[in-house]
Amino acid sequence: MSQTTADLILVTGPSGVGKSTVSQQIHDRLGGDWLLWQADLCQPRHHPIPTSLTPEQGLALEQRMFAANVDAIGAYLSNNWPVVAELTAMTAREADAIRRSATGRVMLVQLDCSPEALAAHLQLRDTPVPMDWAVTFYERWRGVTLPGAIRVDVTDKAPAEVVDRILHCWSGYETGRKPTTSTAGG
Repeated sequence: MSQTTADLILVTGPSGVGKSTVSQQIHDRLGGDWLLWQADLCQPRHHPIPTSLTPEQGLALEQRMFAANVDAIGAYLSNNWPVVAELTAMTAREADAIRRSATGRVMLVQLDCSPEALAAHLQLRDTPVPMDWAVTFYERWRGVTLPGAIRVDVTDKAPAEVVDRILHCWSGYETGRKPTTSTAGG
């Protein structure tokens, strides 16, 4: 490892928006010492959370999983590993919990898309997501504003185009020229 600080690119957004695909491609393009953390691979995706849980129990379980992911990402960052992380942050407090772990530059990318694009993405997933759950989550997500995030609309865009836009913004972070708008080209 050649870095003395740990940079973080956090990709967040609603379930099915393309976080895993985009974060994987960012990681592939950055190469080097960058680590990839995908929360979906650390959660019970193939054995869904039991529907017998009350909403309060489900929320408590989600919060414990989120905290465990933040701790794991923080452990890598504290050891000066740069990280591309895919994780859903629903509040400024959650995003800040992850940001605080980084010792270097931090870029928060908030992916978004139209409801129709989200429905199409969910149909292609390897694990089924009930459409009523996805719609409820998406509607909740639409009201989320994460301070300092670069919002990227992925509707009708190929993943490579989305990654190009994100890495263009990251190049501004590398030279100290942070993007001046909350929307990265779209």
